[in-house]
Amino acid sequence: MREFKKGVGMEDRRMFERFTIDLPVKFIDLKNNKEGTGRMVDLSASGGGMIITREQINPESHLDIWFSSDREKEPVHLSGKVVWSSMSEPELCKLGIQFEKVDFIRISQVLKLTETEEGRSS
Repeated sequence: MREFKKGVGMEDRRMFERFTIDLPVKFIDLKNNKEGTGRMVDLSASGGGMIITREQINPESHLDIWFSSDREKEPVHLSGKVVWSSMSEPELCKLGIQFEKVDFIRISQVLKLTETEEGRSS
């Protein structure tokens, strides 16, 4: 089940509600031309929070991100910029992503992927 999440000290700056999700993602760091994988853990129409393993990605890096589900044929693509990056454990990097444009259709497609993931785990 999706739930709403409010960030501490962020209530006044966010224009869109944030949903707690848990979806695998693949991404390309366009600045360094490196591919990676991770999990998107929350999502709004304007951005999301992603946890990545192994490498830190610096703020201002541009990412192409693909969301996928085992039940869907085509991954959903969004582009964004890293607005913050933090190493929380020796090999766990957390990122804040701001999407390049608000795309309600793509965001709804990603949220539908969460429904297929939830249905698979039930």
